[in-house]
Amino acid sequence: MKSFKNFPIVRVLFNFGLMLLVFTLCRLAFYLSNYNYFSDLNIGEILKIFYGGVKFDISALLYFNVLYILLALLPFKFRGSKIYNKILKWVYFIPNSIALFLNCSDITYYPFSLRRTTCIIFKEFGNDNNIAQIFATAMVDYWYITLFFVGVMVALVYLYKGIYSDPSVTEPVDVLMTKGNNGSSSANTLSNNIKYYTSHTLTLCISIYFCIIGIRGGFGVTTRPISIGNATEYCRKPSQAALVLNTPFTMIHSLTKQPYPEVNYFSEDEVKEIFDPVKTSVRESKVPEPVEGSVTELTPNCLTATSGCARHSSSKLDSALTCTEVPNYNN
Repeated sequence: MKSFKNFPIVRVLFNFGLMLLVFTLCRLAFYLSNYNYFSDLNIGEILKIFYGGVKFDISALLYFNVLYILLALLPFKFRGSKIYNKILKWVYFIPNSIALFLNCSDITYYPFSLRRTTCIIFKEFGNDNNIAQIFATAMVDYWYITLFFVGVMVALVYLYKGIYSDPSVTEPVDVLMTKGNNGSSSANTLSNNIKYYTSHTLTLCISIYFCIIGIRGGFGVTTRPISIGNATEYCRKPSQAALVLNTPFTMIHSLTKQPYPEVNYFSEDEVKEIFDPVKTSVRESKVPEPVEGSVTELTPNCLTATSGCARHSSSKLDSALTCTEVPNYNN
């Protein structure tokens, strides 16, 4: 009796489930490493965030594994060859290792940006020539994240080999699936070929249908493809959306996004002529020009005369105040 895990669809679901579990572990590591930014979450909110995050994880993983799923479910018998399975292994590990690396990198980069990384980062660091040095330094400084990445990859390789290796299997899986009850080979018979191609083609079509649903984020004709903004549906504050999302998802959905263009309607000189918000106070050292009829030079005689006039005016004012009679309103 052939093992249940020899069915291609079972192996695809198993390997996809492994990556889904890995993304959940990454979200947990993201939460623990950046706990200070999410310390106000309660248990119910955390469970809701992790539940909503699964939808975004499925969508991102389907983008990264769509080629692996299609190649693993092709309704052709050469799937059982060793060369084809080696190619299939690399098709699985290369995209998923990139996705895992992006997720692990954002665990350490989040405190600097306070958001999930998008493709805009390539423009932000486009003029830097030491990107490799920055990544190498980060891998050393955050060694525990590096160990987490390496440990997860080792576990994936071990579990992948486990699902594809079966000591009881001595022939390709597709040949085993076309043997008759008496053990004699019937792979070349017309009836078994029809059965084989029909069943595997149907499996591929159903898988493609569910892949489209998973990428869109739900069932229904009116369901729109999920975007980065839908993450706020599972959290209380917009700042918590980073915990719902995953970095591969934000990178994919920002590939075609362009930053807001910088527009210049006026030149710097034109802006200053219209309005200059900077106001400066300049103290002029130039002596103002004399006005006609004004005294431009004070001589000692003028000072004496001026003080005399002042004293005279003061005495007259004092006498006026003294002589002023207060009216009597009683008469």
